[in-house]
Amino acid sequence: MSEKMRAIAVTEVGKAEIIEVDKPQIGPYELLIKVKATSLCTVDQRNFLGIVDYGKPFVGGHEVFGVVEEAGDYSGDFKPGDRVVFDGIYCGQCEACKTGNSTQCENMGKGRKAFDFNGTIIGGGCAEYVRIPYVNCFHIDENVKPEWAALCEPLSCCLHGVEKLHIQLGDTVVIIGCGIMGMAQVMLCKLKGARVIVSEPQKERREKALRNGADLAVDPMAQDPVEFVKSVTRGRGANHVINTTPIAAVWEQAMAMLAPKGRLIAYSSQHPDKPIPISFGKLHSKEYEYIGTVNAGIEDFARVVKLMNYGMLNVDELIHGTYKFEDCQKAYEDASQPSTYRCVILQD
Repeated sequence: MSEKMRAIAVTEVGKAEIIEVDKPQIGPYELLIKVKATSLCTVDQRNFLGIVDYGKPFVGGHEVFGVVEEAGDYSGDFKPGDRVVFDGIYCGQCEACKTGNSTQCENMGKGRKAFDFNGTIIGGGCAEYVRIPYVNCFHIDENVKPEWAALCEPLSCCLHGVEKLHIQLGDTVVIIGCGIMGMAQVMLCKLKGARVIVSEPQKERREKALRNGADLAVDPMAQDPVEFVKSVTRGRGANHVINTTPIAAVWEQAMAMLAPKGRLIAYSSQHPDKPIPISFGKLHSKEYEYIGTVNAGIEDFARVVKLMNYGMLNVDELIHGTYKFEDCQKAYEDASQPSTYRCVILQD
């Protein structure tokens, strides 16, 4: 008879509860990880609210920190007791993965599950244990708090987009929206040597952005953000703009903020995905670059792990609160409020 473990499942819209599932058994190239911290991301929140339906029961959690419980015979230098985080489970074998483009993995989600379960799993970190290929895992130092380590995944997604800007020292970056992802990008752009401007209607978020490295902040409901950006850049506009919001109307502002040869990052997914009008005349004459970004490559994850291990990131203000495993309903409810940042479920 299989050994059992607990998992948190969204069983219906607005309801999260603890269920019992089989504890995973690992193969020779895998690690059995005892989960210590799981952050509830946008995917988890949207499924809980019924905005999207990935199928139910649903076990989420792909922003995870844990400790190796058991290591397969061929699992590199990992051993029981090691503190680890892991990135998305890319196959490592398709054309995209082999050419350094793992965010476009052709076999995403087709690999071995974090555990066997008669339902939908995205991540699987909302459980006591997961099994993960060792090649997708990274060592985390003792100085990194469990709840901080769980944020390596969203931070690496932000870095994936930031790296595409090729920021030079002294460049001006505008970040539209200062939810958790916008705030993370403030921190990362400052590490790149940029001057950072945030456009955010909530006063508390503007103040938080300024505390965490932003140089200037504008309330787009009280002042035209395009005019503000022009006024502090001698009329040229920003070298780079990152839009973290799913609001279609914001794109016109984002494009209007750009200086010649400026780059615009389409960070947020769009729900609903409404078409955006683009002037290809301006795109041509001003040499703008409009750039898509999704998820993180393994190299982005590796860089963020270094930043964490080296103590170069302080993410306390990205965390709304921590919760016990048994308080999963409360954790999901809080995480799904539009004003909150990350809610992290901790396990002993």
